[in-house]
Amino acid sequence: MSEDISRLRQQAEQGNMAAQCQLGDMYFHGRGVPIVYIEAAKWFQKAANQGSYTGLSMLCIMYRDGLGVPKNAAKADEYYRRCLGRTPTKSGGVLLGMVVGLIIGLILGGIFAVPMIVNCPDGLFHPIIDGFFTIIPIAAAGAIGGGIIGAMVDFVKKLTRKSK
Repeated sequence: MSEDISRLRQQAEQGNMAAQCQLGDMYFHGRGVPIVYIEAAKWFQKAANQGSYTGLSMLCIMYRDGLGVPKNAAKADEYYRRCLGRTPTKSGGVLLGMVVGLIIGLILGGIFAVPMIVNCPDGLFHPIIDGFFTIIPIAAAGAIGGGIIGAMVDFVKKLTRKSK
């Protein structure tokens, strides 16, 4: 276990934001190491300096409650406001793509399901079930497809940021 922690620490010291957040979390919650709020704040600060949502939000909590840092409502508010400009997901494009895909899928599913419901002479229950099982898979496929497209957009944005 200590070998894993030293490898993680080495990555964090080299500027790996995910490793910095993970170390901060370990020290904050006492996962594999003793709870040391000062050490947690140090790693969350390094991650926050790189724009990490986790780093920013944890520093907000730590300054609000005085955990490992002096209690400071103004600093907590500053980190809170910086969090508002960030997305809690690693990939905002994926989330947006999934929502748009889901909406498009529901619309397309409805287009295919309405004729089934309207034109079926068997009574009401059977066509509604058929319509439901038409709408849901199309909506799910739309959400998955939208998520994949969003992930590709995020990946391209990340590549173009690194090349600048």
